[in-house]
Amino acid sequence: MKHLKHLSLLLFAALAFATCSDDEDNYSPATAVEPVGQNGAFVLNQGNQYAAISSSCTLLDFKNNTQQNNFFSTTNGIEMGHGVQDGVIHGSKLYLAMHGSNLVWVIDRKTGKKTASVSTSSPEGITAHGGYVYVTNNDGFVSKIDTLAYTVVEKIEVGPNPVDMEVRNGRLYATVSDGYNYLNKYVNGFKVACIDLATFKKTADIRVGMNPSKMTQDAHGNIFVTCMGDYNDVKPKIWKLDAQNHASEFIDGSFAQAHADRLYVIGSSQSDVYAVFDSRSGKAVTTLFGKGHTPLDPVAMAVRPSTGEIFVTSRGSLDPKIRFTHPGHVLQYDKDGNFVRRYDVGIEPYAILFF
Repeated sequence: MKHLKHLSLLLFAALAFATCSDDEDNYSPATAVEPVGQNGAFVLNQGNQYAAISSSCTLLDFKNNTQQNNFFSTTNGIEMGHGVQDGVIHGSKLYLAMHGSNLVWVIDRKTGKKTASVSTSSPEGITAHGGYVYVTNNDGFVSKIDTLAYTVVEKIEVGPNPVDMEVRNGRLYATVSDGYNYLNKYVNGFKVACIDLATFKKTADIRVGMNPSKMTQDAHGNIFVTCMGDYNDVKPKIWKLDAQNHASEFIDGSFAQAHADRLYVIGSSQSDVYAVFDSRSGKAVTTLFGKGHTPLDPVAMAVRPSTGEIFVTSRGSLDPKIRFTHPGHVLQYDKDGNFVRRYDVGIEPYAILFF
């Protein structure tokens, strides 16, 4: 399975609760207007499919200051499956993209009970808009899932190994990595596919850097694309896709997460570069994060919308013998970058979803 689409790990602007056709009778408007991240977070732990270790979900309850590991299996009495890549909260449901199990779980957000599953090939990225959930399929497609029928109703080919998505102004943007084509320098990647949501037709391919992976969007509609390079000579770069779809290199980095008019950046998977930039100008700002407590081998990053706190997931070790088979961590920092606490979670914590 392709490792870290990436964040990366981490499509969090799409996690806001939105009124939609998904179980409207059970959807509480009072919950919808609460700031996202007010109540808690789901940490999606990928596990290790090759070692037959199931994925898992950790529930962080901020209101009651509690934590529950193995939330999915405890609640449902079955293992979660293999290779969770990402998730999205839409209406009253939580949708989880299970790459190794070739399905999307549909889960009641409040109870944690599974309500349905949708068969789809090697899902990676996942987002939602209107009454639909969209997934990138590793076989080269983006699939559209109806949230009432829980079926794939349309597919569109975008290119080899699409990874992540963002929605902006009625268009869906999907990174196309060609991520398995290392020997040919990912020649069929280097792009972000643009899809008109009204027609579900691809309207453009936007050229970006090598091996594009995770995306994040600031409050001004700028989309930032992490281009991972070749993990050797071509170093990772963050590209910026502005409102006019003009793409350009923005800053060096392997992980990026936008919040308001800030872009939080980690230099590389084993770097001590933790920086904050103005997302419009690219100028460094004085606020840094991770002061004195930088995680070993970070996997994903997210900013809690309701508070501006920064969360970074970590494998917790650089030892190749244990880094993919032992529990990882989530490190929490306040909005000024000061370390707050560490949560011990599951193996390979791949994404954080705030609710």
